[in-house]
Amino acid sequence: MKLNKLILEICYILLTIILLILLFYLTYKVYFSPYFGSTQIYNFSIFIIIFLLISLFILRKSNKKVQIYFFIVFFSSSIPIITFETYLEFNKKIFDSRLNNLIKKNIDFDTRSKKKVLFDLRKENKETYLNFLPIKTEYSGIKIGENFIYPIGGVSNITTFLDNENGYFPIIKTDKYGFNNLKHVNYNNLDIIILGDSFAEGQAVNQIENLSSNLNKYGYKTISLGKSANGPLTSYATLKEYVLDLKPKIVLWLFFEGNDIILGEDDLGREMESQHLLNYINDDEYTQNLIFRQREIDQALKVYFKKIENENFFLLNILRLKNLRDQLNINQALNSINNYKKIQNKDNDIDINAKKFEIFYQIFKKTKKYTSDKNIKLYFIFLPDIKNYNSEWKNNYKSEIISYINSLEITIIDIEDIFNTKKNPLEFFPYKLFPHYNSRGYALISDAISKQLEKDGYISTKLKH
Repeated sequence: MKLNKLILEICYILLTIILLILLFYLTYKVYFSPYFGSTQIYNFSIFIIIFLLISLFILRKSNKKVQIYFFIVFFSSSIPIITFETYLEFNKKIFDSRLNNLIKKNIDFDTRSKKKVLFDLRKENKETYLNFLPIKTEYSGIKIGENFIYPIGGVSNITTFLDNENGYFPIIKTDKYGFNNLKHVNYNNLDIIILGDSFAEGQAVNQIENLSSNLNKYGYKTISLGKSANGPLTSYATLKEYVLDLKPKIVLWLFFEGNDIILGEDDLGREMESQHLLNYINDDEYTQNLIFRQREIDQALKVYFKKIENENFFLLNILRLKNLRDQLNINQALNSINNYKKIQNKDNDIDINAKKFEIFYQIFKKTKKYTSDKNIKLYFIFLPDIKNYNSEWKNNYKSEIISYINSLEITIIDIEDIFNTKKNPLEFFPYKLFPHYNSRGYALISDAISKQLEKDGYISTKLKH
């Protein structure tokens, strides 16, 4: 009996210490650390830990057998799960089925982690940072003195790298505003500015193979102000912060059907949770004047990245069981269930969808006005998702989106129509597996855009000569 009592006390003390450590760690993540995106998952985890601590206190007053059974079940289930999750975290590349299949086919594929690539580039005496994404600070911002700044571009004139989907990490040099553009492009008298997400940024190809570089080859002076994970609100913020000052002849707004606005969780829904981003749509005068504050942005982001690099995100991944959930496709299953519920309960979800479309309509109505007032021609480029070609997935809102854009008399270039004329559209995606386009895909899109511009009377300098 004394032994059982001693074991129970040890279990209580051990579990209480573990939970308190986790509580302090997650509280630090929320209030004192630069975090990625919304704090919702951290707050939920904090709630669960507090609940468990209260449950432990109540459990101590229950029957001893109940307490023993509780700890037997708890430790016998949690220890193997955490152990396996830890193994997955430190052996990530082994469990990527797409990568495994490519390696089995003897395809040369760079399996380094992003952290290893970062340090390897620094060994070459290059000023290198991770690729900055606005989504990382759209809720929290970065503190400068007593104020906060919400960058849209990255660190200027440094080396960074994009995602590896084609077997290599594309190494790029950022421009004077922190975007992925060729160094020689003159920002005076621009023909084209591209807005959008990762496809506008040029994931996951070399700098000379992305859309802006291809259009420069056609003779159009082009830059991209796109960033991965940007949704319609961030693209609109980019328009107000940069485009209206740079005054191009043409704006190409890239709309990706896979996540910009869909049934379920999407980029616009996420962005609507950021009061900072909503300021751009609610207040026509709102701006941070980012185009004139690059020095501040560089200083703030360098401090931010230094903190990020010192963070042990592997511990957070383990606590969230991130890798195990990925392997079991739990997130995908939950999203499917959530989307099915949305379909079955349209009346309950109508307010959310209506609000999203209200914001979406405002964005393009205002964009149309701004560009027209500046005598800028606006194009809406509809980009297809790989799921169109390897599954039964379809964007439920495409017809509604296209109809509204048409009503604003914005010229649409539907790349899905272009892809559908090809025998196997999957050939335009890396190894027919990964979500972004390969160099052939970007080249095909660039060609379609160039033809439409010529048709509309926008003749490139190359054709003029």
